[in-house]
Amino acid sequence: QNQHDDHGLLTNTLKLPYRGQEHPDFTSRYDEKETMDLLKQGNAGGGYCQAWYGRRFFKRVKVDEQPKPHFGLGLECYVQWSSPIRRFSDLQAHAAVKRFLRRKQINRLIQTGQPIPHELQYTDIGCALPVSVNDKHHDHDDIDHD
Repeated sequence: QNQHDDHGLLTNTLKLPYRGQEHPDFTSRYDEKETMDLLKQGNAGGGYCQAWYGRRFFKRVKVDEQPKPHFGLGLECYVQWSSPIRRFSDLQAHAAVKRFLRRKQINRLIQTGQPIPHELQYTDIGCALPVSVNDKHHDHDDIDHD
């Protein structure tokens, strides 16, 4: 897979595991919806009972590379992002952002004719540097490897 454009810059797209959740279907479960409305009207538990009961209507979360709305959180798009030691998908999201930022910095260095750090590995950026760039630059360390 070619990771360089016609100008010798690294292609740089950010693919993340977006979590989307569709709007719930209240119409097909009339009796349960009525119970939820009664909980809301009575303000049972300060609203917490209605909110908890309402979770039964939520649809399953779907993960996709394309941003989708997340009904339960009320957001236009959502990427779950916490400690990368907890879930593999979080580790993937952290790594994707790091690769994206490193490639952005490498492209800036290429465009301005500055040296590219020779310590960079394939795993740091997800591809090899252009051969012409590797031949020209080997002296500075301008990229964060963490």
